[in-house]
Amino acid sequence: MKKNIDQSNSDSGLSFSLHCHKRFWHTLIIAIAIVLVWRSIWGLADMYLFPNNPLLSHLVSLFLGILFLYLPDNNIDELLPSIHLKK
Repeated sequence: MKKNIDQSNSDSGLSFSLHCHKRFWHTLIIAIAIVLVWRSIWGLADMYLFPNNPLLSHLVSLFLGILFLYLPDNNIDELLPSIHLKK
């Protein structure tokens, strides 16, 4: 009976270890994919978004980034610093 309890504890530890190992590789693959997508978008923006005018390209990128952050919940408060006015 003692062996079964010890064996189930070691099996559960092995299962946890394999789960953590699998989760690590899954997270690493997702992180690499995100970086590659970001790199591609950055490169395409450099090539096609006003390539001869860096200032305009950066300003349009900034505006589009803020717009994309605003669109999901239509709330600009999270994007701007909180200003508390004393009454």
